[in-house]
Amino acid sequence: MTLSMTLRRFAPGTEPSEPGDDAAEFALGLKGIKLLDEPDILHFFEHWHVVHYLSSGEVWEADLPAGFLLGGSDWHEIHPEEDPPRLLPPAEVRAAHAHLTALSHDLLDARLTDLHAPGCEVQNAPQSPEDDGLVRGAFGQMRDFLAAAVEARQAVLMTLT
Repeated sequence: MTLSMTLRRFAPGTEPSEPGDDAAEFALGLKGIKLLDEPDILHFFEHWHVVHYLSSGEVWEADLPAGFLLGGSDWHEIHPEEDPPRLLPPAEVRAAHAHLTALSHDLLDARLTDLHAPGCEVQNAPQSPEDDGLVRGAFGQMRDFLAAAVEARQAVLMTLT
């Protein structure tokens, strides 16, 4: 099963304060059943796990700030059978962005090479060197998304589905 991730950046205090439909739509980047296409929402259907690996060098668990995509604190439950979304406050968003921007090209290249190894457990790992461009694009997209959150002093909510 492949997981997707939705990230939403927002000014602290503007998010729904109680669980319910509004909180679920907020966390999932939805309006009803329609996916929102807005600058403060990032829907990652394929490469979030690859970006996590590039950031942390780990398949799953990693400490902050490198493991920011699986870090943060629990937010409202939005579905009883799923883990709640995770919240990164502005200070952790700044630390994650600083971490991403400090990663060397050599380290990222080495981690990309690791993704091509037989038996790689990273979801949606590139299957060929040609696919690496998509992965690099996803990494840049995440870095830019966090940069916008840092500039606006925003928190980031991350929801795995």
